[in-house]
Amino acid sequence: MIVNHFSGPRELSYNHLDIAFSPFDDYWKELRRMCVQELFSAKRVHSIQPIKDEEVKRLIDSVAESASSKSPVNLSEKFLALTVSVICKAAFGLSFQGTVLNNDRFNKLVREAFMFLGSFSASEFFPKCGWIIDRLTGLQAWREREV
Repeated sequence: MIVNHFSGPRELSYNHLDIAFSPFDDYWKELRRMCVQELFSAKRVHSIQPIKDEEVKRLIDSVAESASSKSPVNLSEKFLALTVSVICKAAFGLSFQGTVLNNDRFNKLVREAFMFLGSFSASEFFPKCGWIIDRLTGLQAWREREV
């Protein structure tokens, strides 16, 4: 059995308790079963189709407006905003525009999570002395602050 010992995913997923980083065992099977029944069922996916349609139309209108004014478009930001909009409307029933999340806080949070997951930790590769490098580079303090 391969167990993911990387510090970033372990700390971000509360010691591998989420579906993405949990080891393949009975806990993961139960978590997957619940997700398939409650979140990923055909009925649930089809129920958010109007939300997806509305948000994609908004994205297309935004890109068309930028094209007509000949201003550049950052597609990474647009697709991240699309994803966040669909998830917020589906999960909470409201758009994140005009809320606290609109001030790029959510985008910053997602980017930091990706950086957190992809950060190199010397202690993962040198278990006996790598923690020294993590302390010197500030990685350990950054992870403790972010968690």
